[in-house]
Amino acid sequence: MKRFNHYVKIATLGVPLCAGLFIAPSVIGDAATNELHEENIIINNQVGKSDYITIAGIQKGDEVVVYDHPSMYTPIEEKKATSSTLHFATSKLKDEQNTLYFILKRNGEQVGTYKAVTYQNPVANHLVQSGLHLVNRARASDTLNIHEAKKGYTYRVYKDVGKMKLLASTTAKKDGYLSIRLDIPAYEGEYSQVYITVQANGTNESEAYGIAYDKGHSTPPNKSSVSIKNNKTYADEIHISSVQIGDVIKVYRTKKESTYVTTYTEKYQPNVLASRRSSDSSTTVYVPQLGKKAGTVYVTITHADELESEPIAVKYKKE
Repeated sequence: MKRFNHYVKIATLGVPLCAGLFIAPSVIGDAATNELHEENIIINNQVGKSDYITIAGIQKGDEVVVYDHPSMYTPIEEKKATSSTLHFATSKLKDEQNTLYFILKRNGEQVGTYKAVTYQNPVANHLVQSGLHLVNRARASDTLNIHEAKKGYTYRVYKDVGKMKLLASTTAKKDGYLSIRLDIPAYEGEYSQVYITVQANGTNESEAYGIAYDKGHSTPPNKSSVSIKNNKTYADEIHISSVQIGDVIKVYRTKKESTYVTTYTEKYQPNVLASRRSSDSSTTVYVPQLGKKAGTVYVTITHADELESEPIAVKYKKE
């Protein structure tokens, strides 16, 4: 699913049959310059608020006429530019995908042809840009983390794109981080997906957005099983109990996100501070020096035939 620049997707449409009266047969002289261009028309459609339209690359004194139907019979807005860029608010847009039709007039004459610009459902745009993070755990319930959830929005996860089998549904109680616990289907290869939708009050549920997931991640270690000894001179010790032979323990200075679900979000891969493969039911990872002051490290575990777990934050005391 593509990221939309300023919530706008450009659509090039054929000329409607009833639009002939609005298209000048030819343009000469100054009217041939500073025409409308789709890439200069920016529509910011917001849920339940005033929306905003910006039109750049025109001339002072130009008139812009806006329609919301291809017949272009009744305009929804008529604005006069006071500079080469026109900004205005409007309450005429819908909280759903729709197309607007723009005509530019200069000195009472139409300049060029009309331009059609499609704006997207603002709720669906939010979903694409909300920082989705899906974790498929091998031995526990799975989680879908939404880093920028909106208060009052309802998020639903489905097994299928047709939204027939609901896996989880949660309404955000505040803006910001939201974690949804669910059980996703078993991993069946690179095409394994679940589908998420979002719905704001007074709007229709959005289309389903597919989220790919990989094979199961190991369950994170329990914080109570991790202890840290911050030595003054010798290597510092991070002791982990309740592990299995062959488990790989890794220690990071900064938090590591294990799975991102949008191609637009790069995985953050911090440097590994130290790692060790367990040869018993407990193991100790040695770090040259954590530092004199108290702090926090992040610990992960990877069981055989599984992916690295999510990190847990473990605090340590000063030397």
